[in-house]
Amino acid sequence: MSTIVTTCPAAWPRPAHESAPRRWLRALPGVLQELSRRQRLRRLLDLEPRLLDDAGLTRQEIREALALPLACNAAASLQAAAARRRAAERRALRRRKPLRGRASW
Repeated sequence: MSTIVTTCPAAWPRPAHESAPRRWLRALPGVLQELSRRQRLRRLLDLEPRLLDDAGLTRQEIREALALPLACNAAASLQAAAARRRAAERRALRRRKPLRGRASW
């Protein structure tokens, strides 16, 4: 199950009057910035599991973010997925009932 949910600019309507080369030139800085972001995200895969856990990330979330189209901000999608997972973990902890007969330290 994918945890990455995103809205990508690729789905946004484009001006019909703009030529293809002009669109490419306008998109180039954003694509280069996204490639740089993804290069930094790829380096996270080399970290030890303990360090990823400290950062609140999982390898699966990183891989899913890297698999997104270039028009999507992989770093923002990764951050949102990690925040959703942490919120779900907090909700699960709140739902747990204390064990009877045992002291809760």
